[in-house]
Amino acid sequence: MRVLMLGKNSSWMGLHLSHIEAAFRRRGHDIRIGDYHRMATLCGIPLPREMAREQLQRSLEHLVKRFQPDLIYCVASWKYDFPRLKSYFKGVVAIHDLDGPRSPLPEVLAGFREADLPLTASRYMVRLAEEQGVTAYYLPSAADPDYYAPTTLTARESRLFSAPVSYIGRATERRVKYCSLLKEKGLALYGNRWRNHRAAREAGLDRCARLDRNVAGRELVKIYQASGSVINILQEPLEHYLTILSLQCFAVPSTGKCLVAEWVEEAEEAFEPDREILLFRTPEELLSQVERCLGDPEFARKIGEAARRRCLECHTHDHRVAEIERLLSARPAEIPRRH
Repeated sequence: MRVLMLGKNSSWMGLHLSHIEAAFRRRGHDIRIGDYHRMATLCGIPLPREMAREQLQRSLEHLVKRFQPDLIYCVASWKYDFPRLKSYFKGVVAIHDLDGPRSPLPEVLAGFREADLPLTASRYMVRLAEEQGVTAYYLPSAADPDYYAPTTLTARESRLFSAPVSYIGRATERRVKYCSLLKEKGLALYGNRWRNHRAAREAGLDRCARLDRNVAGRELVKIYQASGSVINILQEPLEHYLTILSLQCFAVPSTGKCLVAEWVEEAEEAFEPDREILLFRTPEELLSQVERCLGDPEFARKIGEAARRRCLECHTHDHRVAEIERLLSARPAEIPRRH
């Protein structure tokens, strides 16, 4: 099958797309990636909004007619004119929503209606779509267990990143509330806003910040590896919906490290609590789970090892591509197919 994957081919998303691309290739598919940011420029030169939107649609048409894909797989973006796309493309259009209710709900639902195969990382969005008469399929994120894998650190990397507990993410008022309980527990914070965020400074969390910049790529793996445990706190406004396991919720366990994650409805389906993951619902529960790890490092180590085994068994990109293949083959009457 020829697959055209559309997404943002830079920063962490670009790395994520490259891992999905590799999984499609391993399963025998011919795949290309279209970067919607680059496609909206003219020879790399940014354009005014309306001109950029038109340039994106023209670039997409040119790419589709040249590559002739069977499947167009749009990752976390609703930037396309789907009726225009379907006027010249007769294959399957799939969209994969990774943001759920972080994006405007009418916009997400409109994308679901336009797609032949709507996919979402949120059980909440599956239910909301069903209420609107649209069938969307649950497909969580995943991680590459070879990239996010246990690794040996240099002495310098150990000095730089070693911490009893680490958190990687943008500073917000809500996250300050959670992290402030851990500042005396050896917490290491990563993200370029922790030293500048007013509430973080007032809580003394600026002293927990390790770097003056954001981290990505292999550096993330090294931070995970150097940490006794890693915490994950929901982004706003997902705390109102308690949905979506982020990429980090699969990347951290893939490295064999203990993940202490805020509870979402998908969590216990993906990992067994207290054996493969530690979950919390309140700042006090977060503190309690971290103290469990600090008091018994062997317990935290076993959680991480069990989580990596679960990722290898269930949560690789190969598993997700196989599910896409299953959905395509299971709905031949509803999804148009190229021959």
